Amino acid sequence: MFVQLAQSTSVTGDGSFGDLLVYQLTGFIIVLSVLCSLWLAVTIMGKLFKVIDLKDPIPENAAKPSAAPAVTAPSVQPTSAVQITPELMAVVGAALHTVIQGPFKIVSVEETKTPPKS
Repeated sequence: MFVQLAQSTSVTGDGSFGDLLVYQLTGFIIVLSVLCSLWLAVTIMGKLFKVIDLKDPIPENAAKPSAAPAVTAPSVQPTSAVQITPELMAVVGAALHTVIQGPFKIVSVEETKTPPKS
């Protein structure tokens, strides 16, 4: 059906008002038919999910986060393992510039502790 509509709208005439109207109406019909088929697909999926009756992956009795979680200040212990050199700051700055591609400000550089492999 769509192929026949598309073939009938090819510009073979002189571009008169009737040709343009047929072209626009054909596009409108195609858009509406695609939207209707999407609506039908979503409706069918909704009915299918209703029949399957999938349970919510988050249990109802799960602990919900409180409205105002308690914020504790992290304990900062200076370590001598990380030597913040100008070269390290340049590398971190270059990495940030590559990823963010915008203005940034380095506040602190800390070493992460990796768990021992077992």
